[in-house]
Amino acid sequence: MSDEKMADADVQKYDSDINVTNLSSTIITSTANNSSISKFVEDDLNTDKESSIYDAPYSILSRRQKVMIVITISISGFFSPFSTNIYFPALSLIQNDLHVTEKMVSLTITMYMITQGLSPSFWGSLADNWGRRPILITTFLIYTLACIGLANTKDYASLLSLRMLQAFGSSSAVAVGAGIIGDISTPAERGGYMGVFSMGTMLGPLLGPVLGGLVSNELGWRWIFWILAILVVPIWLVQIVFLPETLRSLVGNGSGYANPSLLQFFKRRYMSKKGNQNDDESHTTAFTYSKKNKSDESFHSFSNAAEVCSDDNRTCIKTPIDTINDTNKSLNELHMLSTIAKRKIEKHRFLVIPNPLQSLGFLREKDIAILLLYNSLQYAGLYCVLTSLTDLFTEIYGLNAFQIGLCFLSNGFGAALGSFTSGKILNWRFRKIATSLNIDNVHTKRGNMDSEFPVEKARMGVTWIWGVAFNVALIVYGWCLHFKVHIAVPIVINCLLSYFSTSTFNATNTLLVDLFPNNSAAIVASNNLTRCLLGAVSVMIVQSGVQGIGVGWFFTTVSLILFVSRVTMIIELKYGPKWRMERLQRQAAALEDSDKA
Repeated sequence: MSDEKMADADVQKYDSDINVTNLSSTIITSTANNSSISKFVEDDLNTDKESSIYDAPYSILSRRQKVMIVITISISGFFSPFSTNIYFPALSLIQNDLHVTEKMVSLTITMYMITQGLSPSFWGSLADNWGRRPILITTFLIYTLACIGLANTKDYASLLSLRMLQAFGSSSAVAVGAGIIGDISTPAERGGYMGVFSMGTMLGPLLGPVLGGLVSNELGWRWIFWILAILVVPIWLVQIVFLPETLRSLVGNGSGYANPSLLQFFKRRYMSKKGNQNDDESHTTAFTYSKKNKSDESFHSFSNAAEVCSDDNRTCIKTPIDTINDTNKSLNELHMLSTIAKRKIEKHRFLVIPNPLQSLGFLREKDIAILLLYNSLQYAGLYCVLTSLTDLFTEIYGLNAFQIGLCFLSNGFGAALGSFTSGKILNWRFRKIATSLNIDNVHTKRGNMDSEFPVEKARMGVTWIWGVAFNVALIVYGWCLHFKVHIAVPIVINCLLSYFSTSTFNATNTLLVDLFPNNSAAIVASNNLTRCLLGAVSVMIVQSGVQGIGVGWFFTTVSLILFVSRVTMIIELKYGPKWRMERLQRQAAALEDSDKA
């Protein structure tokens, strides 16, 4: 067994022994002697500041800071789907310029979506170990360079390979963005932030054709990629300068210092020159140790606390006296815990090998598999509408590329409205259910939820309404196109289809983060994988389907398939809590096995 696995097993063993599921041990590194430490503890326990240590918030970031972070990652998440669709109006121009067939140009879309689906599994695993900032900054550099290369491409092979590289770089924001939201938000507020984040990812495919049609008609298709490079550089600089690290295993509730932004780095350096940093280091630096793969976000206030130090008095743990007494743990065991925890924190995280198959592992969980199937089919249904819109509206209504792009604005408005309102609805339902269970506001602001809380009902309880409404609207949309009704009707229906779909996506992503808060990037990467693969399938079949059975019957068939898939949500709401409890029991059994080992 490797040192890292041994450390993980030991931490799990002692964490389970002293019941740290509902508290975070505060590890204090000090250069002072034993008497100085004792004085610090005595002064701390005799002041009102004691409660501030144990009642630490889930995140020290203010609401304004959280909003700015979410806006930043929402804009970052915008670029991957935006890049997928921005050159849809230019496909014929690319075909003629590079002297290739229509199928070869369509292959660039399919390969982009496949790469877009697979890549977050790799980046999500890295982000859950290395940190959020290094992954975002590196991948957006890759994306920028790919855009510059595409703007100068002269042949089809370069176009195809660089499009895949472009997808490889931009797709990280989907998983990392969801991970950041899991880091900084409690379940009670998570729905609203996920709504803002999903707004960016949904506006991308809807606004892309608008800009793509305008740029390709006026400047040529290569300028599409110059525009992308110009647009992405400012958000990349914001990531470098302002975006803080949020991974809880590195910075806890935000009070730790790791992967600093340029602003944090220079601020710390400035304070160091003023002597503040040296004063801090000569006394005590406290930070919250967030244990990976285990819920560590619950903080409590204790009236009695004891500090247990290692032999060299340099590493100490504060923990409640009652906990020590109740569990009958010896000081030697607590000394060992402090040593293990310190060793785990100091281990060089960049030596951790990423596991791109981690996202696939979530599919073995029955409740997760059902959620991903439901969400991916919904995504495929929406993509059937989006990818067919250009050809259908051109053929039926005789629109040019720029007019087609304008038609996508209705989808953009629906997606934005769905993201905003669904987030409010999710937060409202969470509070309503918590109130019905007599759970006060203090507990709803905790980072971890009680295992008995019906989180599936809170997140997915209203998705059947959005799902059935989508089915009805999709059938009406198909037959409106079949009978060539006034263009205003299908445009309005498009707005509704995007609204219902985006609301569903937001609810699903929020629940996935709730179920795996410590692996939020990886779990959302699994969602992105399945939905992008089914989305790629929809791109390949929609044209032949419309030509084969007609637009009305095609969308009716898609709607009926989605309607049958709604049964999976009934199964999720009924059996999801049971499967979740079984998963928690397996995890507890694994802790016992590691204890025996």
